[in-house]
Amino acid sequence: MRIKLLTGERVLVRTRPNPLPLVGPVIGGFLLLAVGGFGLGYLGRRDLPDGLAEWQPVLLLGALAVVVLLLLRVVVRPLVRWSSNRYVLTSMRLIHRRGATRRTEHQINLSAISQLQTEQGLLQRMVGSGTLIADLGVRPGARLPARSADCDVQGVRGAGDRRPTADTHVRRCRHGDRSAVRPWRTAPDTAGMEKRAIVTVEDRHEPGQPGRTDAGPVGDTAADAGQFDDATGTSASKAVWQLQPDMATAGGAEAAQPAGPIELDRETIRRLERELLGAERTLKRRDIAAGAGVSLLSARKLWRAMGFPNIGDDDVAFTEKDLLALTTIIDMVRQEQLTEDAAISITRAVGQMTDRMVVWQIEAIVEEMVAQRGFTDADARKTLVSELPDLIEPLEKTLVYAWRRQMNAAVQRLALRAESGLASSEAGRDGDEQDAPLPLARAVGFADLVSYTSLSRRMNERTLAQLVQRFENKCAEIISVGGGRLVKTIGDEVLYIAESPEAGAEISLALAKAFTEDEFLPSARCSLVWGRVLSRLGDIYGPTVNLAARLTALADPGEVLVDSATAATLENNEKFVLTPHEPRQVRGFGEVRPVTLARGTGTGIILD
Repeated sequence: MRIKLLTGERVLVRTRPNPLPLVGPVIGGFLLLAVGGFGLGYLGRRDLPDGLAEWQPVLLLGALAVVVLLLLRVVVRPLVRWSSNRYVLTSMRLIHRRGATRRTEHQINLSAISQLQTEQGLLQRMVGSGTLIADLGVRPGARLPARSADCDVQGVRGAGDRRPTADTHVRRCRHGDRSAVRPWRTAPDTAGMEKRAIVTVEDRHEPGQPGRTDAGPVGDTAADAGQFDDATGTSASKAVWQLQPDMATAGGAEAAQPAGPIELDRETIRRLERELLGAERTLKRRDIAAGAGVSLLSARKLWRAMGFPNIGDDDVAFTEKDLLALTTIIDMVRQEQLTEDAAISITRAVGQMTDRMVVWQIEAIVEEMVAQRGFTDADARKTLVSELPDLIEPLEKTLVYAWRRQMNAAVQRLALRAESGLASSEAGRDGDEQDAPLPLARAVGFADLVSYTSLSRRMNERTLAQLVQRFENKCAEIISVGGGRLVKTIGDEVLYIAESPEAGAEISLALAKAFTEDEFLPSARCSLVWGRVLSRLGDIYGPTVNLAARLTALADPGEVLVDSATAATLENNEKFVLTPHEPRQVRGFGEVRPVTLARGTGTGIILD
């Protein structure tokens, strides 16, 4: 397999799929040969019955043709498919090529990975394997099973419109010198899961190959304990850092101009970097740790919590601003304002939110350039680099203003509404519910667009972007005016919370009505459940969230469903009409009686 490497790119691993799936075809081939040989031997006898003897040549040729065709179908075809699948892990990309006659290729840039998460089941721990999930934010993610040694790439497959769930299976096996992954399958959609591509990797490498290419969550892996040599420059995380425009190699030579369709002026990028970072890169990672008075391990934990890859010992990568930021966080821990775990969690929140925000802002500006100024997507991105210096200060001021406003709103909710929220949280409850131990009483709602998957397949990129943007804008506006908080959007679905069942009901009805009356958007299925939740990492968890997601799947287009406990809190309110249905079996909850929520008196949420 020949690939064209970019400047500075190196091949780390070349491999094929596991040959274990060929066991079945090989066994089938032997059986075919045995049965075919017996049949041909029987037809080649001289003492065939008179009715068959005159057709003997035709029967022999026919039987031989059948055996050959079956061998081609059962043995040769799987063998060709297996041999035409190749996987290459380089210092910059993950590449999968397949196809004997028509070749297709999939690539994942290692620089696109923004967050890592590890998973290990009991059986995986017994055999020394696990799963490393690499989150790519708005782009498809990647799923990399990892072990304690080094890794061979074994498979790549795009998830398309399907969203892997907790029922998604990546089945691993080993055979001979190769590690492998058998085909995976995707279970039906469940709420709260992102679209992803799945890349399966089994940790195994040939002698002389570079070491492990990645690490798991901050503080939980050997990388955090300093067991990986970041200074070698052979790891994938080091390769990600080498993509930075102003990075020097270990020998001090300047990195070459990256290859690609958009050739940007390197000096322009350097000037923009200096303005964004606020200073020149003059410090190494040990200088940063020593300046803040902490161990290299602690400094690296916070750096990676911010969402950035590890830096080598000899890389001059940091500025005085980086030292000031690290010192600020460390001082809060030293003054016992925060624990170390809380500091890492807050740092991770800042990193994840700002990463998503920056990508959002860039894509919005690029989209505007394409629509209003007639640029191609590539030209718009190139032009943005030169125009961005004029936008940095106003965008930064807007960010600080919004953070202060949001913090004030959170304080007001915490201080002024806690009492009323706790008082109403016990309505319609007897204390035996699954969510009883959880601290926050909230109305949890979902809104899910109908037939979004089939509709998106018929749209071009621009029309689909307009649909998604219109959907998110309408949801955000209604939820904000209704006094709720938009927790997150997941493609065609939105999750939100409100601090009272009445506010949540108003928002749900307004969303259902808005999408039903919208000429461009399809109708939406909506649900609302009043209960207790756990709020962590900017998200919410608990049985209340799961039940709301299940009710969404039961609702008809344009309908809002609530559970019986939520209905009990709203039954005396004239603004709402409640219509109970027959009990339904809901996975994970047993028998649940859904209730349709409809508008009673009043006009509901009014948008200016």
